[in-house]
Amino acid sequence: MKGFAMKSRQWLICAVLLAGLLCGCESSNAQPEQTQPPQTTAETETAETVQTTTQPVQEEPEQTRQTVPETTEAIREEDPIPPAYQEQLELYAKAIAEQWTPEQCQQAQLSLLVSFLPDQQSIGYCFLDLDGDGVQEMIVTDGNVIYDLYALNGEELQWVLSGFERISYQLTEDNGIINRGSGSAAYSYITFYRWNGGELEWVDGLELDYEANYDSPWFRRQGEQSEPEAITEEEFNQIESAYASVQIPFVPLTE
Repeated sequence: MKGFAMKSRQWLICAVLLAGLLCGCESSNAQPEQTQPPQTTAETETAETVQTTTQPVQEEPEQTRQTVPETTEAIREEDPIPPAYQEQLELYAKAIAEQWTPEQCQQAQLSLLVSFLPDQQSIGYCFLDLDGDGVQEMIVTDGNVIYDLYALNGEELQWVLSGFERISYQLTEDNGIINRGSGSAAYSYITFYRWNGGELEWVDGLELDYEANYDSPWFRRQGEQSEPEAITEEEFNQIESAYASVQIPFVPLTE
């Protein structure tokens, strides 16, 4: 009896241990349920931002810009040409078209050189206020020499000067006037004028006179009525270069 009781107790202990082992295996095979903590407001906004930025952005069609050119010079209407000047320009056009003789040109207060012009494209006019009095003088020119210079005396035309074959006029940078002429192969002169107060004022003068002195023909005349003074060739050239001529912009008679 006593041995039977011992065996029964051993079987009971084994049964309890076996049951415990089976329960442990089941609990280890079962995975515990994972619970996620609730998202905060900041995390929610971040997630929405990421979702928004990952969406493709639809680009709007680029608008075509019209470039407006910049104006570098002020555009203004030209002042009307004074009637006295306009009448003289019309005479110029007529003289060239009808091929007037030198005598006809001179009677109409036109340069004798006009009679040699083949057409109106090579000559034109320019308005300049030579003495700064607010009234513009009119120069008829081919861009190099002055054919005629006119001024206004009130509303009347004043014929100031006119170029010839051996007597030419040019313009300096400061609106002075150069007069070049020759009396013979041995004598020539250069006179510098300035238009002031309705008349030409003498500024300076040079003479190349081989008849007076063949070896040293350079002379300077500092007044219209003064006697010529002998100077060196270097002095002659320095004075001449101080009154260098410039090209004259002009509007062609055809325009």
